[in-house]
Amino acid sequence: MWIGDISNLVRKNGTIALISDTHEGIISQSEETLQEALERCERKKSTIVLGGDLIEARRPSHPYYEKSMDEGKHKTIDDQIRGIAAKFRPFKKYIAAVMLGNHDRSHRETFDVSKKFTEYLGINRPCGMITLKAKIGDDRLFYFHPDKFTTNSKAGDAEQRYSNDVRKIRRFLYPLAGDCIVMAVAHIHKLRVGRPVQELALVGDDKDHQVYTTPDMYRDHVIPETQRYYCSTGGFMRTRMKDVISYSEGAGFSPTEMGYIEIQMHKGKVAEVREIKL
Repeated sequence: MWIGDISNLVRKNGTIALISDTHEGIISQSEETLQEALERCERKKSTIVLGGDLIEARRPSHPYYEKSMDEGKHKTIDDQIRGIAAKFRPFKKYIAAVMLGNHDRSHRETFDVSKKFTEYLGINRPCGMITLKAKIGDDRLFYFHPDKFTTNSKAGDAEQRYSNDVRKIRRFLYPLAGDCIVMAVAHIHKLRVGRPVQELALVGDDKDHQVYTTPDMYRDHVIPETQRYYCSTGGFMRTRMKDVISYSEGAGFSPTEMGYIEIQMHKGKVAEVREIKL
């Protein structure tokens, strides 16, 4: 785990982009969607935290490997790192940290993918971790890229499935850091946001006054489970392509939700967390 402070790279009233699962080297990568995301970050001068799975790095022995998945794309691991670095190079000044995903770690005996990525970009940024705990202004961000974690609620309607996914993400992340107002997970290729719950409390000596809980009440202490933002950070792969067996299709996954998570800051504090659907 990397623990540190990236506040110097975060504007007090700016935005932070949590971008993950770009999977360079797979033919189903949506290059145009990734470009759209990065151009949006540039317009907003967003600080970018990369949450891992920069590259595909799929071994031919993997049960989901198909030759058509990388046909015409980068063949070697180094080619893939150079390829994703080229896409981020025009936006490198916005990058604050680079995490490792499970795909990146599959070749860790040969390459530290995140370190090579920063070297090719010519930047000195925290890298090489699967877990990041970072000070962002007056608040803290927790970001994790697990090897195995899924949601995939089977509830009867879309609203309930979304809610169930958020609850599972909350149960998974909540115990991992007690003082972080934003808890984020990569890997699952879904965009989900759960927001703090305003709970009513009656207080007062002479008469009751209504008070609703907010994260501001707890920023200097352990933040209760219901007073945090929980999110998952999407991805940049098409689910299906003509004449190609894609990663998502072959694994039987739900459609990839392309986009990223944006954290809105206000006066150095987290004011909102939202999905950027592309």
